[in-house]
Amino acid sequence: MGGYKRTTILGTIFLLAIVGISGIAIGNLYETAFSEQRARLVETAQSQARLIEAVARFDAQFSQYDHPKGAAAATISRIRDAYANFRGFGETGELLLARRQGNEIVFLWTHRHLGLEKPEPIPFHSSVAEPTRRALLGQSGTMVGLDYRGETVLAAHEPVAALDLGIVAKIDLAEIRAPFIKAGVLVSAVALATVIVGTTLFFLVAALQDITQTVEDERLLKHAEKMESLGSLAGGIAHDFNNMLLPIISLTNMTLKSLPEDSRERLRLEKVIEASTRARKLVDRILAFSHQEDALRESLDICVTIRKAMDLLRSTLPTTIKIEEHLDRNTGTVFADHGQMDSVLVNLATNAADAMDGKTGKMTVSLSPVQVDKRKARSIPNVHEGIYARLVVKDNGHGMDGKTLERAMEPFFTTKPVGEGTGLGLSAVHGIVSKHGGGVHISSAPGKGTMVEVYLPLVEKTTVH
Repeated sequence: MGGYKRTTILGTIFLLAIVGISGIAIGNLYETAFSEQRARLVETAQSQARLIEAVARFDAQFSQYDHPKGAAAATISRIRDAYANFRGFGETGELLLARRQGNEIVFLWTHRHLGLEKPEPIPFHSSVAEPTRRALLGQSGTMVGLDYRGETVLAAHEPVAALDLGIVAKIDLAEIRAPFIKAGVLVSAVALATVIVGTTLFFLVAALQDITQTVEDERLLKHAEKMESLGSLAGGIAHDFNNMLLPIISLTNMTLKSLPEDSRERLRLEKVIEASTRARKLVDRILAFSHQEDALRESLDICVTIRKAMDLLRSTLPTTIKIEEHLDRNTGTVFADHGQMDSVLVNLATNAADAMDGKTGKMTVSLSPVQVDKRKARSIPNVHEGIYARLVVKDNGHGMDGKTLERAMEPFFTTKPVGEGTGLGLSAVHGIVSKHGGGVHISSAPGKGTMVEVYLPLVEKTTVH
């Protein structure tokens, strides 16, 4: 599955999770608000019913002659006067008082919503005004149903037994739901915007990383192609040079045999042999860089091999350099040429010593098994995912700048004065390691020293700690 598709799916899941969690939270808040509103309506309906009954009892005892139609009519008249200016509660809340007259429900005061001075009666068994009908049937409680307009309301209904009336306190369900619907829409919009912005930023970052990785891959590819071209060129030159050296060395040796031991000509020809031998060693290093040197590979315990090479190194490096070694004896086995492995360490140690310019310094050599993941493998040419033996040679010398670091493994490239270096140390290391299926990574900065990491594939399964 592609990265972009995976991100889209994750973004969708994230959006659904936010909306789902927010929906549950808003739903719980709505249930709480609904219960609180129902409790208020019950309290209102019951308190008003008890108040009307109290007034009715008072009128029955003391005001039965104050109204032409009797005490009950006097009570209803007082209640109408008291509620004449009552506009309800909230945006849609309303208090209704009604009585049953035959097969009709008759309301005793003006409706808040229809604005009629004298509301029209409603058939008792119609589909609307259900809360009022229940109150007139003597039922006390709450319900969600249709009011006289046919709107869905939350209502508390209570009978007024003393006058055979029914009272209802109600509020539109839409008013209760409105803030929670708005909150839900807002949360969904914010969640959607967050996911869109987050996903967009992720795609932008991913695209930038892809571009950066592509540029880096192209740089590594160009470097590998350049090294390969230089290797082919150097190998061809080395073979030709080796062919030229062969007759020089052979004929010189033959001539030496015919000369007296103490002759001046013999001493001169021995110098020729010495120079030719150094030239031949130089050819061997060039061939190592160009991957054309013959190698006798065998299974080597890399820790034992490096430890023996370290014992030889200690006697050849200046005493001003402190050498620390951290070699994991459980690193494992590599399939390699013993002599070339020695050459790798000697070249790296020599470079580290040269970087200290004869001053007091420290060189650290470490060896351990490592698991190379996909990301790490992409940063090191010729290295793939898997388990490798990692040989690290680190010094605290003068270090290298970016331009020098970029050319460090090119053959014949050196920062030393003319005549003091061949520029084949790191290039030979690169050639040997590449030939063995490994890779080399160098990190350095001016004044911070240099660290060279050599990765060699292990041939036995090793546990990485």
